[in-house]
Amino acid sequence: SPRPLRSPSCRAASLSPLPPPPGAGSHPTASTPSGVSRPQIAPPSHPAPKLRAPLVVEWDRLEMPLGGDNKFERWMVPGRVQELEGKRVRVKGLIYAGGLSQKGNIREFPLIREFGCQFGGGAPAWHVIMVELEGKLRTEYKSEPITVEGILQVKPYNGPDGKTWSVYFLQGTKVE
Repeated sequence: SPRPLRSPSCRAASLSPLPPPPGAGSHPTASTPSGVSRPQIAPPSHPAPKLRAPLVVEWDRLEMPLGGDNKFERWMVPGRVQELEGKRVRVKGLIYAGGLSQKGNIREFPLIREFGCQFGGGAPAWHVIMVELEGKLRTEYKSEPITVEGILQVKPYNGPDGKTWSVYFLQGTKVE
């Protein structure tokens, strides 16, 4: 069994502060609630790092061997897809019009690989990404391709026929 990080008999109350290292009196100090003085550390002089640009993902990278029954199992996820999971990506595709109840103010929609791809009905499930736009972000239906940016997850959607209709989910943060 794994060893605990602290012994159960270890008590903070029984610890006494260590004496300051030699020459510590020459540094500015900050006092802690226990009265132990510690040297003050200046904040870093460099600015916080900027967010990395999203990874541009082509549909071929999302290909997955689902087989004829179109039933997803976790072992089917190839390494090239596992590398993308939880990452910010950009994907170009089409809004699947068959799944829409309105043409504007759209928050959730299936994004399909190309014209002619279906959503359900035996179509390859990796040809569809279920998109949910964050917060107040919305889009309009367009018959031309759009680009969606957001966090990609392997999150299968099973249709009423019990088959996997979509393998991917994208929490959308931007639509162009």
